[in-house]
Amino acid sequence: MKHISEKRDISIESDTITKIDKNAEIFKFILFYKLKEQAIMQNKFTPIELTQQAIFNFENIKECLKGLYDILTITIPSNNIYLKIGQDNIEALYQNFLELMTNEAGAQEFIAKIKRAEIDLDIPLENFLK
Repeated sequence: MKHISEKRDISIESDTITKIDKNAEIFKFILFYKLKEQAIMQNKFTPIELTQQAIFNFENIKECLKGLYDILTITIPSNNIYLKIGQDNIEALYQNFLELMTNEAGAQEFIAKIKRAEIDLDIPLENFLK
């Protein structure tokens, strides 16, 4: 019995690959949080572990924002208007995040809306990712 294999040339545009990668990342993000949510519902995480994870996530967010801020100040001359705009946006993002997290009732409703898929978690960065 003879086995014949064919090689096929498949050309996929880089935009398609970027969209596939982006969708895969979104899927992994949603899957991770669904599994985490199930673990929480099954009491696999203690309140202390959940608090530690929240603190860890918060510290990561701060480090990411600081990294973005540093990249701006390193790559854009100090007299450039885009530096000031970028810095203002990073500061506003951090302030909005803090306000969201300290508004307990609002944060709970926000989480409920995410669970009901009423809020789109995708950030359209395709123009920046090319």
